[in-house]
Amino acid sequence: MLPTDFAFNQQNLQDFEDCYRRFHLRYVEHLEWPAIESEPVLIQERLMELGQTFHTMVQQSLSGVPADVIRAGIHDEQLERWWRNFESFDLDLSNKTFLVEELISVPLADFRLVAKFDLFTIDEKHNILIYDWKTSQKPPIRKNLLAKTQSKVYPFVAVRSSAALTHSDPVGPEKVKMIYWFPEFPEDAVELDYSASQYEKAGQSFTDTINEINTLEGREAFPKTEDRKRCAYCAFRSFCGRGDTPGSNDEDALPISSASDEAFDINFDSF
Repeated sequence: MLPTDFAFNQQNLQDFEDCYRRFHLRYVEHLEWPAIESEPVLIQERLMELGQTFHTMVQQSLSGVPADVIRAGIHDEQLERWWRNFESFDLDLSNKTFLVEELISVPLADFRLVAKFDLFTIDEKHNILIYDWKTSQKPPIRKNLLAKTQSKVYPFVAVRSSAALTHSDPVGPEKVKMIYWFPEFPEDAVELDYSASQYEKAGQSFTDTINEINTLEGREAFPKTEDRKRCAYCAFRSFCGRGDTPGSNDEDALPISSASDEAFDINFDSF
């Protein structure tokens, strides 16, 4: 049984989908196992740091920090290129309410489901756009993004929380769109529409998964994945006897959950 204050999010749901055992080791046992997730390590660490810095810069910009102040803090050629691309991005926030780096949680199956939005906008007609900045080094593949748990969790949370956000009736799922934007590939944004059937399917799927997880007891009730390719990028692979060598830093081969996913600092006061 999970603690009653356990919060589900796109990362831990993705971990459970990838490997039951990984979920148990990481979120139930809280095991720290210092295996490297991918090679080359220094490149991976640098890209993660640049990605976090880029997110912070966007947050500063949308919060009103002057552009020249932000530019003055850039000391990396790649980050500078990303920032030029963002400044050229046609982001229209006029007549919209927007939230930046906002964490929203909603109740589901006796727990909370949480999403942290890079940018969340609502216009006067209650159309919702969810923007997510992806600092990937390879062009986006639409089918991979569609398969991400994030692409299911974020629109669902947006609809479920919309009544509280708009102080009116809930927003219809068809009024929600998710946009993945890539500063390395600014012309290759991927837009995902949403529908009532997707919303209902996601809600049932999340509920079933949460209920299943909450009935499992003990490590052996959470078996290792049979897809050993997922183990190459898992920090627990040596613990599980699935090898000692990390996978290469190849985004086409990386599992859907990755080391770049953000941690959640959760506050449940609002929803």
